[in-house]
Amino acid sequence: MYNVDDFTEEELKWTKHFNKNQTIIFTSERGELDTITFKKVAMSNETVNDMERGFYKSNYLNVTYEFTKESYHQFDFNGNIAYEQDLISIQKTSAGFGEMGISFIGLLFNEYEIKKAKKIDANTYQFDSSNTTAKWVNVKKGIKNFTFNTNIGIVNYTDERNVKWKKK
Repeated sequence: MYNVDDFTEEELKWTKHFNKNQTIIFTSERGELDTITFKKVAMSNETVNDMERGFYKSNYLNVTYEFTKESYHQFDFNGNIAYEQDLISIQKTSAGFGEMGISFIGLLFNEYEIKKAKKIDANTYQFDSSNTTAKWVNVKKGIKNFTFNTNIGIVNYTDERNVKWKKK
């Protein structure tokens, strides 16, 4: 009944690495640990038939992640610890609208801000807090930047104390 455009190769490149659940340990220069589970990319859809909201279908692609309780970084919603957030969120609707976002440890990038990421090589991008309007959102301790490789996911990041973190 409602046709939704397929996800583009440009959109899919951000999710292709996340074809299974994977737990990654990141270590800081100070010996602190973040253990993060990145979930397998999930596709879902929603059909809306409502006079107030409209009549359309939406398709979603999401990659979520969560910290272990022992991790240095944690999510925080009004003082309550939350355990899962979207790393990548892509939406397409039959009404021709769509959006994409990348969010990691409090830095949120919309589709326009993603285009401002510094391209290091064909598959690697540096996301910096200076290129987003949403910083330190829903976290107890934020980061300043992170590096994302479309073949291997998050590579490293620098926290608000200027401490560097990398995969163990």
